[in-house]
Amino acid sequence: MSGVNREKESNYLLHVLAYNLLSIRSQRNLSQEDLEDLTGVSVNEISKIERELTKPRLDILAALAKGLEIDAKQLLDPHWDTAAASLYPGSDLVEQVRSALTGLPEEEQKYLVRLLVWQAAHYRNYHPENI
Repeated sequence: MSGVNREKESNYLLHVLAYNLLSIRSQRNLSQEDLEDLTGVSVNEISKIERELTKPRLDILAALAKGLEIDAKQLLDPHWDTAAASLYPGSDLVEQVRSALTGLPEEEQKYLVRLLVWQAAHYRNYHPENI
């Protein structure tokens, strides 16, 4: 891959990251300060990412993903349905599902909730006529 193509791809991923991060933050009604509290990533860094002014290190991506309780690869996925990110721990639907899973170990509950979120996003992507 030539240097020009690498730079173009890098800029595209930066755009996707900015869009996905801002979308998730908006859907969860989080300020940049709230996101800083969840992730440990500074407001200044979050602002730069959302404005496509920096290419964050991998540890920053990992911290954002961990704090948002999503997979890091989703932040860079141009086809990811960020609306699925509104199904985060603490949301009414997730709490209803978690309540129904009472008795299972916590790790299994987390896995099943992530699976539900992924399946909902997949369904929205491939069956938009039913939404």
